[in-house]
Amino acid sequence: MKRVTILGILLLTLFAILSVVVENWFALAMSLGLIGFGLTYSLQQVIINFFGWITIMIAKPYLAGDRIMIGNVKGDVVDISYMSTEMWEFGGELVAEDRPSGRLVTVPNSMVLTYPIYNYTKTFPYVWSEISFALAYESDLRFVRETMTKIAYEYLGEEMEKRVKEYREILSQTPVDKLDISEKPSVRIVPKDSWVEVRLRFLVSPREIGTVKTDLTVRILEAFNSDPERVKFPVGRAR
Repeated sequence: MKRVTILGILLLTLFAILSVVVENWFALAMSLGLIGFGLTYSLQQVIINFFGWITIMIAKPYLAGDRIMIGNVKGDVVDISYMSTEMWEFGGELVAEDRPSGRLVTVPNSMVLTYPIYNYTKTFPYVWSEISFALAYESDLRFVRETMTKIAYEYLGEEMEKRVKEYREILSQTPVDKLDISEKPSVRIVPKDSWVEVRLRFLVSPREIGTVKTDLTVRILEAFNSDPERVKFPVGRAR
């Protein structure tokens, strides 16, 4: 809003000055037209970035403080200027998942006109995430499913149920309000060639994905290893 106000004041000031010093508006318009054509050609990227900023101000695909991904860059937005957007990077080539890399990334505003924007926190500040385990077909899959679901529910508690209800309320205001969404952590079992992949799905804050995955993985593996007769790992894969 500060930048919009400053820009408006500058334009009004320029118009006021011109209205005082200019007598022949037609000649001025012709001159400005020729100058504008030259500037448009030489400053194409600058102009596109500025229109990208206008798009951000009007459509609001993201605001300062949002966690987004645009192109192949992921980060928390810290500043939106006329020409570019600055983000504190998370994930990327240095670290994994939701960990901050410590790098400040600047992307041109023109990217909002050509790239999809993934906003992790705008409408609903949680995302679905999964962790998976490869198990042998000889495992007691019913026991595995019940164990994983129980551990995840004990860890996430009733908070996930509240988040899912909020999610459903948001979906009810859109055309896609018939999705099958579980209020509790759920487990899917996917058969592979020589093992089964067991996936635990849950709702989590995008800034806590790494921590939650680590804690759940430790607890689930402890439960699996405590009952080796019912939970078996594929040959050649470490527990």
